[in-house]
Amino acid sequence: HSRRSIGAADQRQGAALADGPPRVFSRPIGNSGFPTPSLPNPSWEPMALTVTHRSADPATLDTPLLIVPVAKGAASPALDALDTSVGGVIGRCRAAGDFTGAKDEVAVLYPSAGKVARVILVGVGDVEKVTAASLRRAAMVAGKRARVLGAPSAVLLFIAAMAPAVDAGKAGQSLAEGLPF
Repeated sequence: HSRRSIGAADQRQGAALADGPPRVFSRPIGNSGFPTPSLPNPSWEPMALTVTHRSADPATLDTPLLIVPVAKGAASPALDALDTSVGGVIGRCRAAGDFTGAKDEVAVLYPSAGKVARVILVGVGDVEKVTAASLRRAAMVAGKRARVLGAPSAVLLFIAAMAPAVDAGKAGQSLAEGLPF
C-alpha cells in the first residue's frame, strides 16, 4: 500500500506500521513528560499511549489532529488525495513556500473541508536521505506539537513515498518510538 493511516484507542492515538500486536507506551505525566519544580504536585502515574496500525483511505479520516511526515522533494498521489480531501490547504501551504519538508519544519494547518480539524505537516528532510532515525525524530517533533496544541487524540498518516529507503516495518517501529516523547 502506498498510503497508511495509523490510529489508536484510549485518550491518545499514535502511530505504527509494524505488523503484530499494538505497542503500548507509558510516560510520566508532567509539563514535558517529567515532574518539574513548576508543578506543585507532579504525578508519576503512567499515562498509557496505545499504538495500533491500520490502513485507511485518508479521505475517510475523522480526527481532531492529523500528523503527516513529509519529505522535501517527494511527490505522492496519496498526499495529493489527502490535500483534496482537506480542501487544498496542504497544496496552498506548499505552493506559498511556507512548508518544504525540510528536517524539523512544522506547519499547522486548518482544513476547510473534510472531518480533520487540524493537520500538522512535519518535515523529515530530503526524500533520498530519509532514514528510520529521521522518521523517529519527526514523530517526536509532531508529538510535542500535538501536546502543545492540546489535541485530545491524533492520527499519524505515513505515506511510504516519503521514506522510500526505509522498510515499512522499521518505519512503523520508528514512528511509534518517537511519538510518545
